[in-house]
Amino acid sequence: MLRLLFAAALLFISNFSQAQTACFPNGITFNTQSDVEEFAAQNPLCNRISGFVRVTGNVSNLFGLAQLDTIDGYFMLAQTTLLQSLQGLDSLRFIGGPVTFDQNQQLQTFDGFQGINAINGDLWITDNPELDSLTGLNNLQSVDGFLTITFCPQLLSLTALSNLQSIGGDLNVINTFGLTTAEGFTSLSILGGGLNFFGDSVLTELGEFPLLTSTGADLQISHNPDLVSIAGLSHLTAVVGSVEISENPALVSLQGLQELELIDGDLSIQNNGNLQDLSALSSLTAISGELEVVSNSNLSSLQGLQQVNPNSIEALVISGNGDLSFCALPNICTYIENQPGSVFIDASNATGCNTVDEVLQQCILNTPEVQEKQQLELYPNPTYHVLNVKNAAAGKYEITNLFGQLMDTGYFSGQNIDVSQLCRGVYILHFHEQKNRFIRQ
Repeated sequence: MLRLLFAAALLFISNFSQAQTACFPNGITFNTQSDVEEFAAQNPLCNRISGFVRVTGNVSNLFGLAQLDTIDGYFMLAQTTLLQSLQGLDSLRFIGGPVTFDQNQQLQTFDGFQGINAINGDLWITDNPELDSLTGLNNLQSVDGFLTITFCPQLLSLTALSNLQSIGGDLNVINTFGLTTAEGFTSLSILGGGLNFFGDSVLTELGEFPLLTSTGADLQISHNPDLVSIAGLSHLTAVVGSVEISENPALVSLQGLQELELIDGDLSIQNNGNLQDLSALSSLTAISGELEVVSNSNLSSLQGLQQVNPNSIEALVISGNGDLSFCALPNICTYIENQPGSVFIDASNATGCNTVDEVLQQCILNTPEVQEKQQLELYPNPTYHVLNVKNAAAGKYEITNLFGQLMDTGYFSGQNIDVSQLCRGVYILHFHEQKNRFIRQ
C-alpha cells in the first residue's frame, strides 16, 4: 500500500511539472491590460511558455506575468502606448529566441529584465521615443545575433551594457540623436559581425573598446556630423570585411586605428572635410579590395598607407581631394605601374596627384631605383623626343614597357637616345645591366 501511495505521489509531481512547462506551445499575445492580469488566474501553474510572447497595445504594466521564468521562443514588446518599464518580469531568466523592443511610446527603462544574461538571437531596440536608459540590461553578457539600437532620441547612455562580452552578429548604433558617446562596451571582446555607427547626430566620440581586437564583418563610421574621435578603437587589429569612414565632417584624424593591420575588403575614406592625415593607418599591411580616397578636402598626403601590400589591392580611386598633392608612395607607384587599368586618378586632386602620369612622374623623381652599379641618370625626364643618358658608356640598349614587353632596341653612342617613336607612357631603359624608368610625354 505504501508503495502504491509513493508511486501516486511521483505521478502527481510529474504531472505538476509537465503542467508548468507545457503551456502555450504556439505562443501567446497580450493585447490589453486585462490579458496580462488574467494570465496568472487562468494559468496558475504556467511559469514556462514554450512558444513566443508578444506584448502590444494598451498594456500599462507586466505584474500579471510575475510567475514567468522561461520563454522558449522570441519575446516582442511592440507598439505599446502606456508601458514605462518591464517591472513584473523580474523572475524571467531565459529567452530562447530574439528580443525586440519596437515603437513603445512610453517605455523609459528596461527595469525588470535584470534576470536575463543571454539572448539567443537578435536584440532590437528601435524607435522608442521616451527611452532614456538601458537600465535593466546590466547583467546581459551575450547576444547571439545582431544588437541594434536606433531611433531612440532620449537615450543618453549605453553604460548599462558594460557587462556585455560577446555579440554574434553586427553591433549597430544608428540614428540615436541623443548620444554624445558610445561608452559602455568595455567588456566586449567578441564581435562576430560588423561595427556600425551611422547617423548619430551628436555623437562626438565612440568610447573605449579595450578588449575588441577584431570584427567579423564591416566597420562603418558614417554620417556622424559631430564625431571628432575614434580613439576608442585603439586595440583593433583586423576587420574581416570592408572599412568605410565617410561623411564625418568634424573628424580630423584616424587615431584609434593605429594597430589595424588587415582589412579583408575595401577601404573607403570619403567626404571627411576636416580629415588632415592618414598617419594612423601606418600599421596597415593588407587591403583585400578597393582603396578609395575621395573628397577629403583637407587631406594633403597619402602618408600612412605606405605599408599596404600593393598586391592586395584590387582597385585604386583617388578623386576630389582638393589639397592632396603627394600620392607617390612606393607601394602606390608599384600598384599603378602593374595595374594601370584598375586606377582612377583625376584632376580634382591638387597638383602632384591629379593624373596618373603626374603621380608616376613623382614616383620617378622621388623614389629612384638603386642599382648595384652607378645609377643611370636620364634627362629630361619626362621627355618628348630625346633622352640624354649620363654615367653610361656606349653600348646596346633595350626599352620595355612596365609589363616587360620590348618596345625598342638600339645602340647608344655616348650621346642620347631618340624616343619620339614611342607612345606616351612610362618605360624602362635597360643598359649594361642597369635600368631606370622614364616618361615619354
